[in-house]
Amino acid sequence: MVPLSSLCLENLYSPYFIVDSKNAWIGASGELIKVAKDQIFSYPVAQDSINIKSIDALAVDKNDVLMAAVKKHQIGCDIYIYDQINDNGEPFDSLVYSITGNISITASCADLINGFWLASLDGKIIKVSRSDDPVTISLGNSILPGNSVTALIVDKSDNLWAAITQGQIYNSNNGIVRFDGTEWSNYPGDNDTLLLGVPSAFSLDSSGTLWAGFSQPIHFSSIQSGLASFNGQNWRILERNHFSYKGIAAEKNGNLWLACQDGVYRYDGTNNELLFETVYSSELVTALGTTVNTIALDHNDIPWIGTGLGVKRYENGVWVEDSVIKNCFAENMEGINVNTIVFDHKGKTWIGTSSGLFIDSAGTCTHMDTTDGVLPHSSVQCIAISPSNEAWIGTKRGVVYFDGTNSVIYNSENSVLIDNDITAAAIAKNSGVWIGTRSGGLTVLPHSGFQNHGTSVIKSQARSSSFTCSVKGNRNSRIFISTAQPCAIELSLLSLDGKLIKRFQSASSLSRTASFIWDGTDRFNKKVSGGVYMGIVKSNGKRIGDFTVLRY
Repeated sequence: MVPLSSLCLENLYSPYFIVDSKNAWIGASGELIKVAKDQIFSYPVAQDSINIKSIDALAVDKNDVLMAAVKKHQIGCDIYIYDQINDNGEPFDSLVYSITGNISITASCADLINGFWLASLDGKIIKVSRSDDPVTISLGNSILPGNSVTALIVDKSDNLWAAITQGQIYNSNNGIVRFDGTEWSNYPGDNDTLLLGVPSAFSLDSSGTLWAGFSQPIHFSSIQSGLASFNGQNWRILERNHFSYKGIAAEKNGNLWLACQDGVYRYDGTNNELLFETVYSSELVTALGTTVNTIALDHNDIPWIGTGLGVKRYENGVWVEDSVIKNCFAENMEGINVNTIVFDHKGKTWIGTSSGLFIDSAGTCTHMDTTDGVLPHSSVQCIAISPSNEAWIGTKRGVVYFDGTNSVIYNSENSVLIDNDITAAAIAKNSGVWIGTRSGGLTVLPHSGFQNHGTSVIKSQARSSSFTCSVKGNRNSRIFISTAQPCAIELSLLSLDGKLIKRFQSASSLSRTASFIWDGTDRFNKKVSGGVYMGIVKSNGKRIGDFTVLRY
């Protein structure tokens, strides 16, 4: 037993302790301690009265390479990697990376290759090694007040609006966010402007005014639910009543149709007129048939509602069932719960239900579900149609891109989606297709999907104007790297968690363009899974650019 009290009297205990094949390492305040058999070595951390330093994390790999993270008070963190076999100096002579800002490392470990992983308190994972540039992965971006998206809409200025909730009535995690293509604006649900409960529905009227409806858990006070509009600067509350909104549709003449917990109302800006009433009955068919889930207006401004048993539309003061859709429903399943209704640009009616997708085209009804391989789950929860009539169909197990003939399913395994429970979808002209999820926040995808079924560039971030990248091809993807001057190009592909997937043989850009062929395998010649990968481009050992690719 080796006593430490004589060496570090002020440290009655230390939370940082690691053991390699021969020694024990202890992280203490202002120093690193090595215990080797019956000897103790101390490596002080250089500091002064202003910049107080302490060990924040320790890790050691299978080759006895030591990593020490040293926290600098309110300034940052220095990361040292010390090779006990090959280095001639001491541990704090081997600085490999400095992190700026008030950061705290909460965990660390070594991988099986040549690097170390660190987790920070601000939601980042950092990969460091002696041979490669550090990689920082952000696990959260703090843009959204919560990660549950209840509604999406794109306004006439191509701004995206998202209704966000975590399911609590008084909570800053409820609110509305706006993305203008560059910046995010947040309208929290716990202030005087939006103290209305859970945002649940959007609509855009003919003048461009955005409307939002709010809902509430049934056991909360009815005053917290209501209707609001956005005046260009702030939200304006128009109604504080007991309605829990499930959908809003705006007529060309200015009337709003409101699908609420207790029925369907027509709102003229002053009065609410109840035109369809929810019947709370012990008779299941009666209750389901009057429970309204969604509302939409067709091209003639005729309201359509989706109920717990099917579809109705309002004509000449009477709610009627469409005979074609009714018969199509009956052929597939009796009593279909309708979640969403959308009218496309070619006169088709798209109906998302608990039993699949129904498309009515000039009196001909088509049914799609999991049996034909189009849908990953039978419950269709949202539909967005592009100007070119391509559909994005959200289900409980992923989103489907459908061009009228071919379909592709995207989920967390082959795309950037985090959560497969899709709750909302909206198409912006410039930024892409926005997908809202039950618990995984927002994801933006390219407008036309990844139709090549190969590798596609999602984004490109050049570190200088001298670098450009493009990716073409299907099974064997050809990656083109263009530079302003001829040079030797080094290309590596990494997973998003920083793992090296493949390092290509250096190529020369004598014609100012170097090309690489990726056959979809890793450095062990094994096929990689579908997903997003990061390309790192270097020249003469210096990183000149990076890009992100998707492998389908």
